[in-house]
Amino acid sequence: MLQSANNALGTVCVAAFTAGMRIKMFFICPLENMGIAMATYCGQNLGAGKLQRVNLGLRASLGMVCVYCAFCLIILYFFSRNLAMLFVDANEIEILDKAEEFLRISSTYYIPLGLLCLLRYSIQGLGFSKLAMLSGVFEMVDRVLVSIILVPLLGFTGVCYGDPSAWLAADLFLIPAYILVHHQLAARIRYGEHLQGKTI
Repeated sequence: MLQSANNALGTVCVAAFTAGMRIKMFFICPLENMGIAMATYCGQNLGAGKLQRVNLGLRASLGMVCVYCAFCLIILYFFSRNLAMLFVDANEIEILDKAEEFLRISSTYYIPLGLLCLLRYSIQGLGFSKLAMLSGVFEMVDRVLVSIILVPLLGFTGVCYGDPSAWLAADLFLIPAYILVHHQLAARIRYGEHLQGKTI
């Protein structure tokens, strides 16, 4: 729906969106990989019964994500136009302007995206894959609302906020979901230790 809403704005917006998406996908690959690493890390520590290490790993990973996202923000804020020219002719001023707007807005919200990746894959690694998948529903609903409300009001700027608002919506679900998962697993581990102590 977001793509359709953007298509309705004309070929300039379509070209700018396409160029911006290609560059954005390149920059966010490390965030996705950090999330995948957290899934393995969480699963291993859960299996070892060391749930306290999961929070330590999450904090360390979030620190790395923040550093990387700050780097991305600097690069994309000052050099987004140069990067867009890898896909767009230098004479296409309007397309470059919109691609630059898209990259500057989206890069401002890379930390919420990084948090989304870390939390979603952590929850999945801890064995709550359905809960992790449910966060995608929040993203989908948000993108639909952006397509229906923001794009008609703000035009291409509304399209630029499609991904960032979806990332924030997912985080609003994932943060309490992770806290709930952690509490449930901690209670299970304590209960298991209690039973083991009784057996001994």
